[in-house]
Amino acid sequence: MVKEIFYPQIISFLKEKNPECKEELILPSTNLIYGGILDSFAVVELIIFIEKITNKQLDVDKLNTKSIETIENIYNYFINNSK
Repeated sequence: MVKEIFYPQIISFLKEKNPECKEELILPSTNLIYGGILDSFAVVELIIFIEKITNKQLDVDKLNTKSIETIENIYNYFINNSK
């Protein structure tokens, strides 16, 4: 999946889970953890969502704070497999 399709889907998901967060503040480089956009429950929901939209199981061995810190990192670690 190309990032031009992946990023908007993830941003939409995060906005749905955080309606109080302005969508323009959720950028591919936004720190999702320290920005309060992702908590532990949201991480699980996000993983399930990503597996659903990509039709593939994520490598949980790559799951760490750095890999889910930003949408860019999520894409690079799990979708693009460049890390």
